[in-house]
Amino acid sequence: MGFFLKFFALIMGMIMAFFFPTGTSKKPYEPETVDINGVVYKNCFIPEYATLITTNEDHSTREYFDYEEPFYIEKEKFGMGIFTAETEWYRISDEILLRGQDKISDLGSCGFLYFCKESEWDRMKSFYYNMDNWSFSARTKYEVNDGKAPDAIEINRELVNPILWNELMEFSFDTKYNKSELKNQGLSFQIPMEKYEDIKRSCYFKMASTDDLFCAYTGDIMDYDGTLYMVDVTVSGMYYDVYKLPGELQKYFRELDEKCDFSSFDWPTYKG
Repeated sequence: MGFFLKFFALIMGMIMAFFFPTGTSKKPYEPETVDINGVVYKNCFIPEYATLITTNEDHSTREYFDYEEPFYIEKEKFGMGIFTAETEWYRISDEILLRGQDKISDLGSCGFLYFCKESEWDRMKSFYYNMDNWSFSARTKYEVNDGKAPDAIEINRELVNPILWNELMEFSFDTKYNKSELKNQGLSFQIPMEKYEDIKRSCYFKMASTDDLFCAYTGDIMDYDGTLYMVDVTVSGMYYDVYKLPGELQKYFRELDEKCDFSSFDWPTYKG
């Protein structure tokens, strides 16, 4: 998005937060349509937590498509026409466009940024909301085995409960974009850094679409004192900001661990 469009959205978000207190149930995003050069595109055809696959794990590199040539530039006027904001649209495929350069929105849903041709919307939504069209794995970014991270553990689709897996991904998304809601549910905690030795493991889950376009990650899941927490922010030398996984997700993680064996992600000793 252009600077003024982001600023306007931020101000509107603050105003809406004043009139609609935190703690209310999260409402699903409503699909939006846009006409670009006579072709109608529609968003929300992928889960809100999904985003483009990048060339490495930490999302620090550019995607494989070209950012240099926008497919379309949208111009909007604000403040009685004084300010003009420009939004660049990029082509992901013949059917899919990305609104803005940011593949992950800092104002809300990721999936909200991606648009497909309206004529293809039903088919593509059916594809991307079907767990059979994704691969699944457990991973860790920490060096817990002779100075390197263990290999990823592939999770068989037969072990993926679509409802609980989706809840796990949405919970991770909420730790980034719906913090106040989780805090109101009493799920927000801090783990002091000196408690490192009490952390048994740290791993995260990844899913990737079989067409190699989209992926999603959870935050790091810590096993601390027999309870599972998802890490939001690490404040160096002080503490972890974490969110406790709801009961059914605690149980689901344990079931996956029993069947897939995440023991390679255990920390035998903390090596600082």
